[in-house]
Amino acid sequence: MLGALLPGDFAGAAQTPLPAPVLSDSAIWAEYGLQATERSKYGQYTVTAHQFRDSTGAFGALLWLRGDPAFPGVLTQRDNYVLLIDGGKASPEQIDKLAASLPERHVASLPTLTGYFPEEHRIHGSERYIAGPASLAKFEPRLPASLVAFERGAEAEVARYQIGANEEQLFLVSYPTPQIAMERLKAFQGVVGALRRTGPILVAVAAPVDSVAAQSLVSRVSYAPNLMWHEKSPVDPRKVGDMLLAISLLAVALMVGSVFLGFFLGGIRRLLARVGLGAGEESLTVLNLDQPQS
Repeated sequence: MLGALLPGDFAGAAQTPLPAPVLSDSAIWAEYGLQATERSKYGQYTVTAHQFRDSTGAFGALLWLRGDPAFPGVLTQRDNYVLLIDGGKASPEQIDKLAASLPERHVASLPTLTGYFPEEHRIHGSERYIAGPASLAKFEPRLPASLVAFERGAEAEVARYQIGANEEQLFLVSYPTPQIAMERLKAFQGVVGALRRTGPILVAVAAPVDSVAAQSLVSRVSYAPNLMWHEKSPVDPRKVGDMLLAISLLAVALMVGSVFLGFFLGGIRRLLARVGLGAGEESLTVLNLDQPQS
């Protein structure tokens, strides 16, 4: 529905709604979780907004669209949206204002597999996110979906590398646990030309042109767990020193108070004993347990 996503004005120009673009490879868009697409004209600019279910799907679409050399404009992701702005160089402030007006934005962390691709020899812009069988068939058709086992919680990415005169495609697939990755490693063995497991990630080159270069490439990927503590501490770290000082002062006060209380109670006991109102030392009851009973 036109007018549901984009604002009424952008860069000082009023909105003129345009028909939504016809998207090819609809199965891939569906895997990425596309929910709505809208296009509008604003003066010299043509803006297209793709709304996705989450940031992961938007990230996958961003990588895919970024590989289209025919699009000369601005391509950017804002949470679960991908924006395409054609017709001129919009300023960052204008794009920020546009993004702030988008409805139902969902902030979430992005996939981390891209960070494991080695930089050396990588063809930048060749990265593609694989969310399921459709995107796998598009970006790495040499591997069957049954081998990857997306039903086990797999997500994957590919990137191409120019090594000398040869081009190799590196395939990374991540599973929820290292145990699942170990299980899938056995299934991958003998199917791909170069293979390695590191943590919950399988690293493979499906059909290497140069087996030595491919083995070297997969060996350069190493899993490093990223541990994060999400629980908010109830204590402000800046006040820890004040808290420790207060505890120390309280402990000293209690000790001093205990000493004075001891002297006070002892003095009262002696005073009462002198005037005959208290019990003396001989009033203590003593059990002679070592004496034989008659």
